[in-house]
Amino acid sequence: MNATATVTTINPASRKAIAKAIREANNNFDKMTAAQKRVAIAKDVIAQLGKEKYNAESGTYLQLDESLPSNKKQQLIDIFADPEMPTCTVCARGAMFCSAVRKFNDCTVGNVNGSDASNLVSSNFQKYERKFFSYKQVSLIESAFEVEPFGCYSSRQGKYDWDTGETKWSGVPEPQFPESADFKQTNYCDAGCPHCFESSTKKGKHGDFAHILSIVNQLHSGTELAIGGGNPLDHPFLMEILEAIKSRGVIANLTVNSKHLSHYGDLIDKLRQEKLVWGLGISYNKDYVADILEMMDKNTVIHIIAGVDSPMDILRLPKESKLLVLGYKEHGFGIKYAKNRPVQECLNEWRYWIGTIMRKFHTSFDNLGIKQLNIQSLLSPEVWNSHYMGDDGAFTMFLDAVTETYAVTSTKERMPIGTATLSEMFSRVRKLMSDATHSRLPLPLTVLH
Repeated sequence: MNATATVTTINPASRKAIAKAIREANNNFDKMTAAQKRVAIAKDVIAQLGKEKYNAESGTYLQLDESLPSNKKQQLIDIFADPEMPTCTVCARGAMFCSAVRKFNDCTVGNVNGSDASNLVSSNFQKYERKFFSYKQVSLIESAFEVEPFGCYSSRQGKYDWDTGETKWSGVPEPQFPESADFKQTNYCDAGCPHCFESSTKKGKHGDFAHILSIVNQLHSGTELAIGGGNPLDHPFLMEILEAIKSRGVIANLTVNSKHLSHYGDLIDKLRQEKLVWGLGISYNKDYVADILEMMDKNTVIHIIAGVDSPMDILRLPKESKLLVLGYKEHGFGIKYAKNRPVQECLNEWRYWIGTIMRKFHTSFDNLGIKQLNIQSLLSPEVWNSHYMGDDGAFTMFLDAVTETYAVTSTKERMPIGTATLSEMFSRVRKLMSDATHSRLPLPLTVLH
């Protein structure tokens, strides 16, 4: 996040006038409602863009140079409210921070922690987010105004055209961190599924809490984290983990087994009410359909395994059900299961009925499911190009907190994390992604019926 602001010396007369204007602005701002404050901040961002005080650039937050005043107690508003303030290069979130400072005098030079303002993302600026914007609002602002999701790309420059109202982009997008990740936080599970590709059992271990926090603290706002296991609801620090994820502005989605719904129903309701979990994925089991339907809401997706679950059983579900059809993973317990069960016969049934299922339900697929069921052959090039979400590792990765490893996908070679940062791990994943021998990471293809 690279941007500079050179701080000029303010003469005493100007400082006095600025201080008076600041007091008046603060008093007016304090009297506003929460919604009015958000509008005021947004209007100020637009005004500063129009005056060319802010130079919008995707992937840039705000970095203050070494010419900051030495007085750590000096308010940043003295700098940002100065009419002579030079142009700052900012992304949507950085612009929000600058304008929040201009409107609300509660941030000092000392808060910046020296010349590196990137710390504001993880510490100081979150205070401003909580004052004025919800985590979801911040994510929506970033995704709407950055165009490229959450400013995670390098080698990509954007320039806003005030005449046309469009942002013109140049360069090739190269994500520096994942937009989403599969996150295994435990290998403990008492469900006893014979096809479990993670080989989860009652003897499985939980991921180390400190290690999990070290990963969470590197995630960027707006990243989607698909939390699974094992049974993630059984992790002894589940609430603390989800609180940490929420504090980062990360979108937590939880995958649970339908066998666990009756036992953990109250906990799941609590997680939803406190907005610790946004999406719920429920692994299908025909014996627990009543529990699944009772737990359904607009953010619930039923996970189906082609090769295990019968397509005829799936067709009996209500048409408003949302499905994620997963390919069969011949990995872990799935190896033995495939030898003893008619997995290929079941896949053939899926190939026959998949068109009917796609017409009845809002249907998504992981990339393995796309490959095994030949989904691309069923779609026109226009539909495919508008709905396919990318190859393995292009924007996603797999993280295993139990073994402290990472990989392109959950079924590929897992590499030790060691001292690697999240960005370094993702860079390695992207390099492996180019290897044609790697299968595709479960990324949903959504086909609207």
